[in-house]
Amino acid sequence: MQLFVLTVLVGATCVTAAPGGAESAKKPAWANEQKFGEYQRAWDTIKDVEVTYYMARSTYTNDDTFGKDFKCVTVRTTSVKEEGVSVKAEMTYINNSETGKLNIETQVVKKYGYQTPNALEYGPQVIERSGAKESTGNTQVGILVFSSPQACDIVSVNDNKDLELWVHSNFKDDIPKCCSFTFTYFTSLLQGKTEHVVYSQDDCTN
Repeated sequence: MQLFVLTVLVGATCVTAAPGGAESAKKPAWANEQKFGEYQRAWDTIKDVEVTYYMARSTYTNDDTFGKDFKCVTVRTTSVKEEGVSVKAEMTYINNSETGKLNIETQVVKKYGYQTPNALEYGPQVIERSGAKESTGNTQVGILVFSSPQACDIVSVNDNKDLELWVHSNFKDDIPKCCSFTFTYFTSLLQGKTEHVVYSQDDCTN
């Protein structure tokens, strides 16, 4: 429990320094609104328009949407659809065979009995491949483990089997230590999982 408290305190420092899976049967220790809800507010992570976030790291490398060995994943809110509820956004990615773009709608939802939305539901997804658009029909949910607006978000996906670290564009080349530490710590709690670099300057800079 002391480490969880330390994580929250480090997160508070991160804020001042700043320039999807289903809900599983077993509730994780971080899913405690009374203790950690202040650092898991979903709307705060998506409400700013024309701000880009980069998936810096993940604990998985293959995905039905992003493909095999995906990298350079970004998301940008393009407009607010309903204040406090949903936005329209654009995602881009590269895998070992293509470059793709997704047009998505994201809404905030409540998980684990929270009173304030603590998760993001993505969908429907429209994928643009080689100039052609197609709908995946997929809806995915990512639950916030930790969020420091304007710095980073750590998201639990794939039914709590995996994690993603998203960073604000201001920090894509210099991830705040509080974000790296928190992601590494929670990754260590996942059985058989390791960190994979999704964004790097060499791979993702045009």
